[in-house]
Amino acid sequence: MDMRKKVVLAILGFCAGMAPLQAATAPMQTYEIRLPEHVLGLSLPREMVRADSPVKITEQFDPRNDGFIRDGWDDVFETLYDFDGPFWEGAYGSLKIDIIVLKKVPDIDGDITTIDGLDRYLQEWKRISPGHGPQRVFSRQSINGMPAVMRTQNTFAAPGNDNSYESQIYSLPLNSELFVEVGFTVLRWIDGPRKERKWRPKAEAMREAIKATVTLTSTNDR
Repeated sequence: MDMRKKVVLAILGFCAGMAPLQAATAPMQTYEIRLPEHVLGLSLPREMVRADSPVKITEQFDPRNDGFIRDGWDDVFETLYDFDGPFWEGAYGSLKIDIIVLKKVPDIDGDITTIDGLDRYLQEWKRISPGHGPQRVFSRQSINGMPAVMRTQNTFAAPGNDNSYESQIYSLPLNSELFVEVGFTVLRWIDGPRKERKWRPKAEAMREAIKATVTLTSTNDR
């Protein structure tokens, strides 16, 4: 083997060894949302932060704003990332991130400052809420060590159904009147097992990477 081939092989070997490290340290954009008595943080991969799909964020949430007083909820963070197929087909699917602050409905009794109380409240709230769709599955989980109530919905099992989705929504208490929900939704725009194998694992991996960055810190501890 001549010297030039040895050098090329050495460079290729070095690059192959570096690839996992570069993937593990992919650039992330960090966001913070100031909530009553808390700060919620999360990070997005830089590829998700782009001009044609801007991140909507309310950096300082005010529960006295007119919309929140009227509606009882406020969407303080939202973004959508498309996983594209060929240009003539468009997006195969997307990952959507939502963070919503909600006010406790006074008609439902109970303490929402604990996970037990929030779980009971959410199940009653969803039971009496209008609307149809697949059954929500409730469970008590944690997100990065923070106790939460998670509810999931999944319509991917139905073949031939475009616009299917899988949602994971984590609810965390803020105080006796407010709680926050961090939602991750994997959406299918074009059906087909071959297409789904191309984009859905990427969407789920991105969801898990973002989920691992979520924090909710009490301002009393800062």
